[in-house]
Amino acid sequence: MKVTIIGAAGKMGEWFTRYFAEKKNEIVVYDVNYAKVEKIAKELGAKNVENMISAVKEADVILIAVPISITADTVLEVAKLAKKDAIIVEIASFKERIINACKKTMKKNIIFLSVHPMFGPGAKNLLHSKMIVVTVIHSEQEVEETKKIFPDADVVPASPKEHDEAMAIILSLTHFINFTYAFTLSSKDLESLRRLSGTTFNLQLTLAESILHDGPEFLTTLQLDNKYAAKEIHKFVKMAESLENLTFQNEKEKLISKLINLRSTLEKDKNYNISYKKMYEIIDILLMK
Repeated sequence: MKVTIIGAAGKMGEWFTRYFAEKKNEIVVYDVNYAKVEKIAKELGAKNVENMISAVKEADVILIAVPISITADTVLEVAKLAKKDAIIVEIASFKERIINACKKTMKKNIIFLSVHPMFGPGAKNLLHSKMIVVTVIHSEQEVEETKKIFPDADVVPASPKEHDEAMAIILSLTHFINFTYAFTLSSKDLESLRRLSGTTFNLQLTLAESILHDGPEFLTTLQLDNKYAAKEIHKFVKMAESLENLTFQNEKEKLISKLINLRSTLEKDKNYNISYKKMYEIIDILLMK
């Protein structure tokens, strides 16, 4: 299979270049950062080209791994250049705007897959990794094509609205909480805190620091490019303010009551009873030298 990676200089673009190379596909890579991609191409035996036409014209599968802001335009440009029955795969984190821009003008002889890999470039492989297929036109076909291209992944279908509403919590809110926590600690002596810390602090700090590896542009995109994110972040801030008031006003009984109700709600989650055990399994990994 001939596979082209558009945006191969990025972290996820490089990851998928490696993935398809390991599957023994014929790889072409393209990125505006030609010099960086040249190193990747030489290492993986891929062909590096200087223009989009050369990159796309013979490809069976074209994976687009560019910033969200230019994904739709790139998909449409690629669709004009791709051969009949080519498969275009885009991997942006948010979907509604991209799909709305693309589906009305997508060529009928092109298969368009809007997928969201629910892992980062640190993943070793696709085994047990979740790949969301945001269905566009032919839901069953899009799911089956995704399974063929990524046979090791756990493929999960979702509608564009369902996906983006969920990502406002799964990505936008979660990252907001963690970098807010990191901002709070940034003026502290972290070495001193680590020396005295226990399990929960180490786990939370590791999570907060790890998300900063995504880079400021991507983290900003997670907050601004999902139209549902502001609503979820506002809910979080209001809840934080409410709990802050109970704490500052020494409302012990009210705080206890809220926590009892919270626990009662979360106990309905099927993973609640194993969460404490799982935390210590993660801690054991963190403590490994």
